[in-house]
Amino acid sequence: MPDIQIECPGDKDWYWITEKHIETAWASLTSELQHAVSIEMVRDSLAEQIAKFRAEHGVTNQVLVAKSVDSRTVGYVWMGQVKSAFTGTLQAHILNLFVADEFRGQGIGALLMAQAETWARQHKLERIGLSVATHNKTAIGLYENLEYKTETLRMFKNIEQSYDTFAKSIK
Repeated sequence: MPDIQIECPGDKDWYWITEKHIETAWASLTSELQHAVSIEMVRDSLAEQIAKFRAEHGVTNQVLVAKSVDSRTVGYVWMGQVKSAFTGTLQAHILNLFVADEFRGQGIGALLMAQAETWARQHKLERIGLSVATHNKTAIGLYENLEYKTETLRMFKNIEQSYDTFAKSIK
């Protein structure tokens, strides 16, 4: 693994983090959804979210960046506290993990995840969760190697398309 420093982001890091967050969100969408929305819609939606998260940065929300020896930002992990929908208890949640292409496969993602787990322990959170696109096999492999287990699977249905299909089938 290259020599990496983990630190809190500075003001100059936020443009990069925002762009990578948008890139990750876009890549997480199914091709069907990518055809239904534009990347500009995703950018606009995330801009509001990011502004809110940055305002609350600290105890309930933390971003850590990985920087190379030459001070290039090469990755980040964004975690926060959420209430479990099932138990009501606070737990940690990974909002996003990103490692730049040229640094993937070098242990940086695992290093950032370890930092997230340390953050969760420091905040007395006993569980940590995340969501991952089902087509992101690389990320799923990382999380499984780090002993994360699938608990739930979110599923969606496009109502208009389903209604049209259903309506045609009963005619």
